[in-house]
Amino acid sequence: MPRRPTTSPFALHQTFVDLLRAASHIAVPVVALVVLTVGGALGYHLLLDLGPLDALYQSVTTLSTVGFSELVPFTDDAKIFTIALVILGVGTVFYTLTLVVATVIEGELRTRFRSRIMQRKIESLDRHYVLCGYGRVGVEVARGLAERGEAFVVVDQDPGAVQRSREQGYLTVEGSITEEEILREAGTHRAKSLIATANSDAVNTYVALTAKHLQPEIFVVARSEIPGSDQKLRLAGADQVISPHALSGRRMMLSAVQPLMTDFMDTLSAGRFGELVLAEFNVTAGSPLNGSALSQAFTHAPSVRVLGIRRTDGEIIVGPKGSHVLGEGDMVILLADEDQIARLHAID
Repeated sequence: MPRRPTTSPFALHQTFVDLLRAASHIAVPVVALVVLTVGGALGYHLLLDLGPLDALYQSVTTLSTVGFSELVPFTDDAKIFTIALVILGVGTVFYTLTLVVATVIEGELRTRFRSRIMQRKIESLDRHYVLCGYGRVGVEVARGLAERGEAFVVVDQDPGAVQRSREQGYLTVEGSITEEEILREAGTHRAKSLIATANSDAVNTYVALTAKHLQPEIFVVARSEIPGSDQKLRLAGADQVISPHALSGRRMMLSAVQPLMTDFMDTLSAGRFGELVLAEFNVTAGSPLNGSALSQAFTHAPSVRVLGIRRTDGEIIVGPKGSHVLGEGDMVILLADEDQIARLHAID
């Protein structure tokens, strides 16, 4: 008989901790209620010489206003104490009960618990992508990242966009993409890249500045709406500036002139073709590929097909010859088996 899956004690402990944090908003009224109950029991014990259980019983019946009679005749001091206990405690009791019931019935606890789980998952990410904006462009970016199996976090302040993102199963942070604290919550200071897709160049400029402030080495891709704003976005820290209008115009032209080319480009953009993966490989100073000719560089990875090279000066060489010598800083675009891609990164 197959063994049933078990949950580790650590996982159970973490789940319990997450549940407690999700219910933290009701902690103060609950603590106040406990303090009043214990304080009432202590007061009745001192004023009426009641035993611990009787004193607690008298305190609970008083705070709950159930109307049971006194266990012993009240002195004047006990009556004054009871009046004060009722004034202070009854409101606290009903407020706490209302808050607890609303939290359970309205699903607020479940929502807070899910948010806590999502926050913990985001905190565990490293070298991921931060997608700022989940509009029409952001939806396509998220779909592409998900198809490639990349880890990413969506950031948006629109409740509708946040809900749609979470329904897709994406890690999502609700808040303004221009706020440093929100970007930090999305793990921008640990991220590999940030993609700013807002339909405002001013917003994307501010996002780029904030991202570079949190992590100077982060690679920022920004959307540009206004012609001529590319330079401003680059000055703000954007490493790549993309104009959806320019790209869609070129795509429409290619679809009319060379329709097969557009289908091929769509296939390439998926990044995965059966067992083959499209990847980028950076040649570092200590890499064994540094100074090697292409014809000799990938002999240990026979499935590798070099599609292009971007030199450090920005020049892009498409279909380089085998005699081309790789140098430090070259970015090689290649197609190969996934295990051979991993092997290349391991020896770099």
